[in-house]
Amino acid sequence: MNTQCYRSRFKGLNSIVLENESIKAEWLPDYGSKLASLKTKLLHLSDADNEILYQYKKNLLVIPNYADDFTQYDLSGFDECFPTIEECPSPMNSNEKIRVPDHGEVWSQPWTIETHTNDSITFSIISKIFGYKLSKTVSLNQNYIDSTYTVTLLETTDTMPFIWTPHALFKVYPDVKFIIPEGLNEVISVSDNGGKLGNFGNLHTYPSTHTDKHGLVHLNKMEPSSSKNFEKYYFTSMLKANDNFGFTDKYRKVMLSVDADKVPYLGIWKNQNGFNNDYNFALEPCTGIYDNVAKAYAQNTCAVISKGETYSWNFSIKIDVI
Repeated sequence: MNTQCYRSRFKGLNSIVLENESIKAEWLPDYGSKLASLKTKLLHLSDADNEILYQYKKNLLVIPNYADDFTQYDLSGFDECFPTIEECPSPMNSNEKIRVPDHGEVWSQPWTIETHTNDSITFSIISKIFGYKLSKTVSLNQNYIDSTYTVTLLETTDTMPFIWTPHALFKVYPDVKFIIPEGLNEVISVSDNGGKLGNFGNLHTYPSTHTDKHGLVHLNKMEPSSSKNFEKYYFTSMLKANDNFGFTDKYRKVMLSVDADKVPYLGIWKNQNGFNNDYNFALEPCTGIYDNVAKAYAQNTCAVISKGETYSWNFSIKIDVI
C-alpha cells in the first residue's frame, strides 16, 4: 500500500500529511504537532463524515502562546498533553512560582520536523524550562497509525515526573459504543460538576451504574447532545499487556493500543454539550493519574525519568470499516 508524505494547509496553518489508500492524517507542526484531522477513505460518505476527529467550529485556527488557557483555543483534534494535564506547581523545581501550564507545555508550542519520508514523520520539542526533549515518530501502515514517543532528560534536570496522554477528541456518530478490555469494571469520577457521577473520588461500576439522583447511567456510550452534561472518569484497574480499547459507531471500528507497562492507566471523557457546547469524547491512556502531575508524583502514580535515561512508548490507532 503506497503512502505519500506532503505539505499542505489546514484551516489557515501549515500542515504535513501522511496519506494512503485507507487513511489521510494531517498534523500541524506549528500548533503543538496536533493531529488536526484523521479521515477514513474507504467509506462512500461526505468528506465531513469521513472525519474521525472532532472539528473546531471556526474555519481558521489561532496558534496559542505559551501557558495560555487550553479551553480558550481549538478544542478539537488530537493534542499532546505533557508533562501534565491540569495546571499545577512544578514537581521538578522547588521554586513555587514555576508552574506547569494547563494541558502541559507542548500543545501550544511549535515542534521541529526532524525527518520525514514517504511513510513517516519525526517531530520533536525541547523544553527550556523543565529540561527535557520529547519526540514522536508517526507512520501509516495500511489502516492504522503507529506512533513512537521518546522522552530524554537534558543535563539541566535530575529527575522528571510526567503525565502524557493523547488528548484525541473523537466526533460522535450514531450508535457509538466504547470497547473496553475485560477486567476493567470499576471507575472513579474525577469531575466535581457537570455530570451524573458525583464528586471527585466517587466509585461506580462499569459499563453501567445506578445513582440515587439519575437512576441507571450507561458509561459505555454517549448520551444525547441534549443532555447538557459531561463526565470524566478513570478505571481503577490498570491496562494489561495486549489490551486494546476503542469504539464502534455506525460506520467503523476504531481501536487504540499502548505499551501497558509504560502507559498503564485509562480514562474516558464524555462531553454531551455540557462543556463549551461541544459534543465529543476521548479515550485517554496515560502515564499517570489523576491529571495533576504534582499530586500524582506525591502519590507515586505517574511515570518518572532520571537524568541520562530515556522513556519510550508506542501508541496506535487502527481504523476498520464496518
